[in-house]
Formats: sequence, structure tokens, C-alpha cells
Amino acid sequence: MPTNSPSQPAVLSGGPARRGLRVLTLNGGSSSIKFALFEPGPPPTRGVTGAVERIGRADAFLRATGSGRTDEKRPLPAADLDQALVGLLDWLDEAGEL
Repeated sequence: MPTNSPSQPAVLSGGPARRGLRVLTLNGGSSSIKFALFEPGPPPTRGVTGAVERIGRADAFLRATGSGRTDEKRPLPAADLDQALVGLLDWLDEAGEL
């Protein structure tokens, strides 16, 4: 569940059966959302990264790599940024990354 305060970035922490505290960074543009999930530590370690691309088009897709996973590219319904973000968060949850 995301938590944040004015002086801290939003962070994600899973339930007891999930991974611990991590930071999800997002960079949204007009037709894409880039993301990276970082594990804590000095320094933080980047885990899974990727993007939702071609937002607003019928051929929108999600691509992801890292965190010991095979590179993945899959269609993702993304008529607008809201739908793209929901799809990304759903994928991260289904992939066991949240």
C-alpha cells in the first residue's frame, strides 16, 4: 500500500507474504510511463524496470526487465494515462513485485 508524507517520496510495502519496503519511481509523459522499482540499501538497488508505451493507441504495450526475470513485452490496454497506470500497477502486483 502506498504511503507518503510531504517530506518523503511515496513507497510501497507488501503484506507479510510479500517483499519488504521498496520505492517505485514513475516518469509519465504524453504517450508513455517509465518506471523503476528500487530495493532499499546503501545504495538502493534497481530491480524491475520498464515502461508502458504508445498510450492512447490500440497497440499500447508494457515492457519490463530486471529483477532476475526474462525480458517481457505484452499488450496492455491504455486508452489514457489513468488506464495505463492502473494496468501497470495490476501487472506489478500480479508479477509479485508489489
